Amino acid sequence: MDSYVYTVQARRKEDGTVALPTQAELLLRETVFHNANGYLGVRNCNEEGAPEGFTSIRGTYINGFYELIDMKQAEKLCGLTEDKQTMLNVTDLQSMRLKIDNEVFSVASGQVLESTRTLDMKKGVCERLVKWRSPSGREILIRIRRMASFARLSLFMIDYEVTALNFSGNVVFESGMNTVVSNFSDPDDPRVAGESSRYLFDKELTLGGDGTAFAVSKTGRSGLEICAAMSHRLFMDGKRLEDRRYKKPDRTRTGFLETISHGIEKGETFRVVKYCIYKDSAHHFGDLAGLARADLTAAVNAEPEVLYGEQEAYLKEFWSSTELSIEGDDELTLALHYNQYQLLQSVGKDDHSNIAAKGLSGEGYEGHFFWDTEMYLQ
Repeated sequence: MDSYVYTVQARRKEDGTVALPTQAELLLRETVFHNANGYLGVRNCNEEGAPEGFTSIRGTYINGFYELIDMKQAEKLCGLTEDKQTMLNVTDLQSMRLKIDNEVFSVASGQVLESTRTLDMKKGVCERLVKWRSPSGREILIRIRRMASFARLSLFMIDYEVTALNFSGNVVFESGMNTVVSNFSDPDDPRVAGESSRYLFDKELTLGGDGTAFAVSKTGRSGLEICAAMSHRLFMDGKRLEDRRYKKPDRTRTGFLETISHGIEKGETFRVVKYCIYKDSAHHFGDLAGLARADLTAAVNAEPEVLYGEQEAYLKEFWSSTELSIEGDDELTLALHYNQYQLLQSVGKDDHSNIAAKGLSGEGYEGHFFWDTEMYLQ
């Protein structure tokens, strides 16, 4: 057993194909395999969305980025606060919908032949591997890697590869930016709000001439702003495609949608790398869109392997000074390493943030920093 690699295999049905996760399994995997770097955190939701009938907590969070909301009291008494801060679900850049010759990839249609999720704590990457047979019999192998960069705190990256196993045809990606987001609610969970609320509103949405998209949003009461930006690079069998072969993102009711289409031959692998940048006014001063553009340009101009190398180098130094192990118990050592890694993902890396009780994996406890933070760390 590799005590730095945590893998979950999907359950199988009697016919050998993969079963849909239960509701509890879906939410657990979103949390357990989330990506974070102390500044931003992204739950590990399915890029294509959850199957119909399932509840998904589709969240992206910035450490210390908040809105002021009412704090209801039973009585208005002197000294009782009437408002509080809550961490926000910010602009969603996870969406990547895949079509194979007009058949939409979904774990709820066709047949899932293989499905695993892996967290590599030395590489700092989560991987989702799916082998899927469409309703018409087309088979594809999907490999998706996600990374929140420790070296570039504003960067989150989705690296999506599709291999055609038994056909030649066309692949289409619909990659989205959704600015119409709300905080999760559950009236039966005291850690989160009882009613879903939207706290972030569009201020400016712009397109760059190079296929980039930017959205600046603002809170209603705290006055904080955030800029989300995205761009893509394409590869075929490892070779970067200079002819991008896709149009500029389209404005939609909820933000932007970029359509990427390309032919694929049997045995070929088509790869789309999505670069996502976040900059907010709680941590940064000045022109947020300009700052986001600078970070986005630097990331896009670097090869993905360079970005992965930066991540691995950061973690090599981290583990060299913090590594703990329990001799003779690999499973317990893996659990220990996982907890160390989660602390690294959760703790703020600047003067503006700390570590919340649930880190950056979800909205529990509204992202609050508590006076007894060290108790949660333990």
